[in-house]
Amino acid sequence: MYQLRQSATGQFVLVHPATETVVVADDLREAYDRMRALTGTAAADEPAAPAKPAPVGGQGAKLGMIAVLALLPFVWLGALHVSLGRLVAELRGGTAVKDEPSAEEIRTRLDRLELRLDQQGADDRRGAPRPKAPRPAAAAPAAVPAAVPATTAPAADGDDETGDEG
Repeated sequence: MYQLRQSATGQFVLVHPATETVVVADDLREAYDRMRALTGTAAADEPAAPAKPAPVGGQGAKLGMIAVLALLPFVWLGALHVSLGRLVAELRGGTAVKDEPSAEEIRTRLDRLELRLDQQGADDRRGAPRPKAPRPAAAAPAAVPAAVPATTAPAADGDDETGDEG
């Protein structure tokens, strides 16, 4: 039995432990032939080389995997088609329209609301007066003519400019 190693330079090192023989070569087949010649062992004495391991799964598994990968985009497109079809149906008014009130129901609700507002408006008119809208701010007075005196006399009814009486 031989021991096989590979050096850092890539050469094969073949060792026969029983005779302590070492063979170094660039080609494995060449190293094996030289080792057999040096040790005098025949091919029949050596154990048969182990068979190459069979690929896992074999050819059928490869074809199955290729078939699955080939069909995967079509499955994805089918799922996309179904989901987009549902979305379009919903947007066109399939199920959403059934939950909304009809035009007649909306019209009756609007009529009831107008009637209530009219009744509340009539009640407000009978009761307290409505608040007046705020007046717009008056424009600033223009320049005072020179003929008008700067001070004015108090009003005749006893009110002064401040609005206080007395």
